[in-house]
Order: sequence, then C-alpha cells, then structure tokens
Amino acid sequence: MKMGRLTFCKAMAVGTAAALATAGAAQAVTVVGAKSITVKNALPDYLQVAELLAFDFGGQNVALASNGGVATALSRYPIGEAPEGGPGEANDGVYPADFDYSATPVVPGVYHSAGAGPSEFLTITFSAATTLASVAIYGRGDCCETRDLYDVTIHGAAGEVLFTGRLDARTTGYDSVSFDRPVAGVPEPAAWTMMILGFGGAGVLLRRRPGAGRLLPA
Repeated sequence: MKMGRLTFCKAMAVGTAAALATAGAAQAVTVVGAKSITVKNALPDYLQVAELLAFDFGGQNVALASNGGVATALSRYPIGEAPEGGPGEANDGVYPADFDYSATPVVPGVYHSAGAGPSEFLTITFSAATTLASVAIYGRGDCCETRDLYDVTIHGAAGEVLFTGRLDARTTGYDSVSFDRPVAGVPEPAAWTMMILGFGGAGVLLRRRPGAGRLLPA
C-alpha cells in the first residue's frame, strides 16, 4: 500500500481538526475552578431570585449559606430593612418562595433589587474553588414572573470568566444548566498547540525528502 505526500498531509489535517473540535466541545461544557456566580436580569427590570443553587459532582450545593456560600448584591428592597429582600434570601436553602411582604426575618422570601437595569446584580461566592456539575435558579413564586430571565456568569478565583449563559424561569418558575465531568487525560489547549506544531514539522520533512510517506513492502 502506498501513501503519497498529499494524501498524508490531508489525513493529518483531518485528524487535527477533529481533535480540536473534540477539545473545544469539552472545554465549552466543563466548569473547573469556579469561585463565584453572578446573576443579572436579562431584561431592563428588577432582579428577583428565590434561590440560586450550584452543585458539585459530590452532590453538594456549594452556593448554600450553610455550606459557606456568601451572597452579595448591589441593592435590595425594601431599602434599609434586613434580611428580608436581601441577597441572603437567594442562598438560604428555602425554595420555591414568594416575596416576604411581612418583612419578618423568620419568613423566607426572595432577593429583590431596589433598582432596575443592567447595573443590578446578585453574586454568590463559594468558600473554595470547585468543579461544577450544575447550576439552577428559582424565580419569584407569587408575582412578576415575566421578569425572571437571567444572565449567568461563572468566574474563577482570579476573576476569569468560565461560563456565560442565560436561564429562563419565566414559564416553569426555574431553569438549570448541567456541565460535563472533566475527563482525565484530555490535553490542555497548550498541549494541542504543541501537537499541531509537531504535525506541521513532520509534514515539512516529508515534503523535503524524496520518497518519504511511502510504505515499503515487508
């Protein structure tokens, strides 16, 4: 069987493209080293969140306050009253939930921003960087569900963006996204770069050597 130089180069190119496609897909759905999640309203409206959940592959909700999750926000409603309406309502472990009109601390409620628009945010920071299996968000249960369209951004410990996406809780009251478990032995992007450079070097050598790329009979 003979393999010409052109055929060999085409085969290498196809194999490299397939490898890069596989690597890109794995990167897109795997969230490793997550340290915080920030939620904003995708609409020019108030931000209201009954609960934000973030599970690792051990089944632990790392966003939960009792597991070390810390919730912060730009503002809260009612203004000046705590903790009702505050960011802690979004990781207290009580969901689904309605807005707490009684303003009573013992009554679970939802986080509600004091203002509307893209500047409003809710951030939950984990106690340690973790690999996430899924993220879910519950909207307000008693009113105004048309507001509950969320832009979600997951950051690493250095502030780098690991994932961005949109969750829509307007119809069912909640929405979620799942991530893949990291696969051991999958090369990092730098490793893919070195492999591609090596393939290119091999192709150059084959083009310069007469008769290269042919299989000799046994």
